[in-house]
Amino acid sequence: MKIMEVRIEGIHCAGCINRIEMQLKRHGAAHVDLDLGTRIATIEYDELQTDPTKLVEQIHEIGYRARLIP
Repeated sequence: MKIMEVRIEGIHCAGCINRIEMQLKRHGAAHVDLDLGTRIATIEYDELQTDPTKLVEQIHEIGYRARLIP
C-alpha cells in the first residue's frame, strides 16, 4: 500500500468529506482520511491496482479542486 496527500479546495462541511471519501473508495482508495481544518486528504491505495492521478481526477470529477502534495 502507498499513501499520498492531496490538498482539496472547495470543501466546507462533513457532507463534502463524505462525498469525496465515497468517490475515492469507489475508484480504488483503500482508506481516506480528510481533515476539514487543513483540507488535506491522506489517501491509502494499492499502487499495483490504482493510479494516484486517477484518484485526483475523481475529486475534480465531483466538483472540487485538488492537487498532490509532494
